[in-house]
Amino acid sequence: MPLVSVCIPAYNQPHFLELAVRSVLNQTYKNIEIIIGDDSTNEDTKNMIQAYLKEYPNIQYYYHGKPLGRKGGNNTLFILRKAKGKYLNVLFHDDVIFPEKISSMMTYFVRDLENRITLIMSSRALIDENNNFIRRMNNCQPQEDLILSGKEVGRKLLFSKANFLGEMSTSLFKTEDIVKRDPKTGEKILAFGGFCGVQDVAYGDVGTWLDLLKNGGECVFLKTPLSAFRRHAAQNTYDISMRMWMFIEFMNYITISWLNNVYLDSFEEYKWCLKHFNIFYVMLCPRVPEDQEPEDLERRRSRSSGWPPARREHHHQLPH
Repeated sequence: MPLVSVCIPAYNQPHFLELAVRSVLNQTYKNIEIIIGDDSTNEDTKNMIQAYLKEYPNIQYYYHGKPLGRKGGNNTLFILRKAKGKYLNVLFHDDVIFPEKISSMMTYFVRDLENRITLIMSSRALIDENNNFIRRMNNCQPQEDLILSGKEVGRKLLFSKANFLGEMSTSLFKTEDIVKRDPKTGEKILAFGGFCGVQDVAYGDVGTWLDLLKNGGECVFLKTPLSAFRRHAAQNTYDISMRMWMFIEFMNYITISWLNNVYLDSFEEYKWCLKHFNIFYVMLCPRVPEDQEPEDLERRRSRSSGWPPARREHHHQLPH
């Protein structure tokens, strides 16, 4: 049972963080360390976590006293450098994971003797700030268990302009794929939250998926919801500046892919992606009420901006 590091960047909202921590402690997979980096502007989270630190020696907690910057991005990099596990799960403090999440995903990693799997994702539930189940979100996700090639994942992300894999909390990947060491200084260098060395401000997850899979590794997608994404009013998603950055970053992904000869096979495909990128969806999409799922928007976007007819790779189902 290799060690798995669950890294939780926290920012205020200790009640959400406590639920996230307890969801990790309740995992059926037991060889887990929990690393919390606290960007909070007060000491409420620090006070809440003390009882857990006394009871659970596998929890590490770092209080910064103030936000480290980049909307929690620097905090995430900080705790990733503390991770000692062979595998990583970045869990946002307002999300939760279900008891079988780590064990279900680790089953695929430990059986992967040929080292072909780079990333494991799953469907997830959608909950509100009171922990009420809303429904499964992200209608463009696969409806079955699949193994997808890295190139297929990258092309679908770029051509559909939709994060069909899901958010960071749903993932599990290898530490060695994002943490390198400077050969001269021995310092840890992280390739995380960006694509081909260009760091993200808003997305983070899409850039990471593209970067992890650019060398051809496989992505396992599990249809069973293994985590829950929380929708609440304080999310960065509703920040207009973050929406601006989302637009900029997706445009970056398309251009970086073309310049680095990754995912896109021709200049025609590059032009196709730019032409069909829906700026109005990103810039003008209205704020969605917390008790409603943007099902119509997701379905319309998925239907109107699918794969170009010239190229689509084959994927295969997981063996039963």
